[in-house]
Amino acid sequence: MMSFAAPVALLLLLPLVGGTALFWRAARNGAGLLPGDWSRLVSPPLRAALARKVTGRDRSRFLAAAAAAGCLVVSLAEPRIERAEGNGYANLAGRAIVIDLPPGADAGAQKRAAAALVASAPEFQTALVAVSADAFDVTPTTFDPATLRRYLDALSPDVMPTAGRDPRAGVIQAEAALDRAGIVAGQVVLFVAAEPPPDSGPPPEPRTDRARVIVAPAAEAEGWAGIARTWGARLVTSDELASVETALRRAREDARRRVDAETGDSLAPWFIGLAMLFWLGLFRRRSA
Repeated sequence: MMSFAAPVALLLLLPLVGGTALFWRAARNGAGLLPGDWSRLVSPPLRAALARKVTGRDRSRFLAAAAAAGCLVVSLAEPRIERAEGNGYANLAGRAIVIDLPPGADAGAQKRAAAALVASAPEFQTALVAVSADAFDVTPTTFDPATLRRYLDALSPDVMPTAGRDPRAGVIQAEAALDRAGIVAGQVVLFVAAEPPPDSGPPPEPRTDRARVIVAPAAEAEGWAGIARTWGARLVTSDELASVETALRRAREDARRRVDAETGDSLAPWFIGLAMLFWLGLFRRRSA
């Protein structure tokens, strides 16, 4: 099944089809003007017939040009062959949620926000990581929201094997979980419960294939702004989770286009090649 990654580009076909129809109608009616000063040399009764003949000679070239333009417009819409979701797309996008659990913190608000994020986009596989002084995998990537909610409910600072705080370790652990799952476009979402630690340590290694998001309480957002910049992360509050979901959907579409281009599923090169064939038709010479 063929689909288009940028279907809005197909709107360019409307003026193209309209212009082609107008030219064709004018050519059939002989309404085209004679070139140069021919109208002064040809008697009025013969002008319409001659105009139809002259216009008709250019009709084939005009249609070739219109066909080439149409093929280019379709290529701009990025046509592609849809494949089954499990055939190369299963690990296209996913996220890892990190819950910051420093000693004595009340994690209720951040756990509710994390559950809301999971519920808003169940089609994304999600891993769960908890971090205090060290980071720990709670669940591997899963499509089951019920499993994630069950483990989220059980998390608290009291169940952590180590006491302390190192949110950076949670980001690194989450990105490793996405790597193990083979996620192409990954998103790490760190839910923090309090102000940042005095020493956040060196920033995690930059990753172009892993988007980082820090979800902080509104009262602590200003304190996390500097760390977010250092880590290359986006800083949001729990009221802005919809934008986090939208960002991952866009990353999924970008990754889908990259995968299609690498595996030959994109049809754009074929339409460009067809446009070149029509373009060559403009140079065809006709016998007198």
